[in-house]
Amino acid sequence: YAEHKISLKKDWTPCPWEDPEVWFRGILDLKVLGDGSASVYDWKTGKIYPDHDDQKSIYSIGIFSEEPTVQRVRAIHVYVDLGKQREKVFDRSEMHSMRKHWEIRASFLERTAPEDMIPNPGMHCRWCPYSAQKGGPCRF
Repeated sequence: YAEHKISLKKDWTPCPWEDPEVWFRGILDLKVLGDGSASVYDWKTGKIYPDHDDQKSIYSIGIFSEEPTVQRVRAIHVYVDLGKQREKVFDRSEMHSMRKHWEIRASFLERTAPEDMIPNPGMHCRWCPYSAQKGGPCRF
């Protein structure tokens, strides 16, 4: 599944992309399903950043949420410019602790007033559903 959209409610159940209760949205470059397993690929240009591992984690949760028969997810970043690849494997038995980790991180954002979160506009705004370009409320 190329350019596969994942959207989840706060209880980690899948929902339509436009659902008013959506809590997380992500677009996987490629999702490949196997027999009891899945692989998610993301192609990157530029440097390797630590937050790419966060992306692997949250995308894996999304796959586990969408695909109840998947027991293991291989999350792979392919760094085109560097000719490198980094992979991490997640097991369904880890899903509870992975979800808890993200719930703790998200709780900070939920407690923070929107006016305290000043965005850093840039070229990535074109992907943001809140951007003014896409009819969103962002004023930056």
